[in-house]
Amino acid sequence: MWTMSAKRADGTFKVEVFGLSGDMATSREDFTCPGEARAFAETTQRQILFGDPIDGPTPEIDWNDPLLDMTDDELLSELEA
Repeated sequence: MWTMSAKRADGTFKVEVFGLSGDMATSREDFTCPGEARAFAETTQRQILFGDPIDGPTPEIDWNDPLLDMTDDELLSELEA
């Protein structure tokens, strides 16, 4: 969950992002645009919920996997079998 303040007297917005346990994970007070504040909050919340894919391991792709050569119809028939 995250919260964003109304526009404050100095023209900035404050964002607080909470972790899964309900504790505040991070906050920032220097946003001059509400769109930037929302984008920061949403990105940070996704990182908390799902991990940071940028810092995570990149999955290895087996380019010799026969599934890569199958058509959609062939894949569906395999699933139905």
